[in-house]
Amino acid sequence: MIRMRKPDDFHLHIRQGELLPSYLADSAAAFGRALIMPNTVPPVNSAERLRQYAREIENALPDGEGFTPLYTFKIAASIDEAEFSRILDFGVSAGKYYPRGATTNAEDGVGDHRSIFPLLKLMEQADVVLCIHGEDPDAFVLDREKAFLPVLRDIREHFPDLRIVLEHISTAAGIEAVRELGDRTAGTITVHHLMRNLDHLLGGFLNPHLFCKPVLKRPEDQEALVAAAFGGESRFFLGTDSAPHQRGQKECDCGCAGTYTAPVAIPALYQFYRELPSIRGDDVEEFQAFTAERGADFYRLPRNESEISLERRSWSVPSEYHGVVPFLAGQTLEWSIA
Repeated sequence: MIRMRKPDDFHLHIRQGELLPSYLADSAAAFGRALIMPNTVPPVNSAERLRQYAREIENALPDGEGFTPLYTFKIAASIDEAEFSRILDFGVSAGKYYPRGATTNAEDGVGDHRSIFPLLKLMEQADVVLCIHGEDPDAFVLDREKAFLPVLRDIREHFPDLRIVLEHISTAAGIEAVRELGDRTAGTITVHHLMRNLDHLLGGFLNPHLFCKPVLKRPEDQEALVAAAFGGESRFFLGTDSAPHQRGQKECDCGCAGTYTAPVAIPALYQFYRELPSIRGDDVEEFQAFTAERGADFYRLPRNESEISLERRSWSVPSEYHGVVPFLAGQTLEWSIA
């Protein structure tokens, strides 16, 4: 039995409507807090939409789990100082920048990043974190993250005091950019980008349930992510980007991007962690730092005081959760949450 601080998830999609309570419960079983993404329809881009979405979430919170949702708003050039003030009054942990067309429900995203500089200045002054989906949708698919990095550097140059998170890093270039841009720049890494690469997606049979944005990359990129996650670096932490889509939306002629990791994230990642050559036995220090400490520190939140227990008890990952095929469906995991 391994006991550790309860993890946080600093990038989570729980959608809307009748399935939201189920998606929320899957995350609450393993995580103490989660940063909820705002790319809903309609988007969470105003104080009123924040109130509506928060009401839906809080009405769906499972009893007894001690789970806290952290709220974000979707950045748009149309958000003026008065609306931003109302958003602040509601209470948010971050604003999310989606380049136009980069991912699910980003058709209304930002075209020219400099168009949002007035809002970024307000966020810098209010010390609100900027989260970025760091891809240029016009670049070749494997190069989209690298192609976006000049935008990241430009934002950092103009807003030196703004706390920035490059989300779901998928390349060695993304890791190096975070390292070079200083203490106010951090990065999240997902479970599926740590455990899988492009070969798992399409090296044999096509696996649509591993299709996500940014797409899985080369083995050398995967190695760079693992080194950053578990190598003692304080500015890389867990953001699962768990993104449920119903089976029919994935197994079709135009499948949606997203990998549903919430039900298996912590036991699967812990099993992967223990198998790394650098890890000895029951040493949980780096795993706990990556999943439960560094993100809280960067977001200036108290670390969770509650704990979870992981036990060596094998189980088979179900083929579906609520109509969604999860990460590692049908595979056997050696560890489970007690």
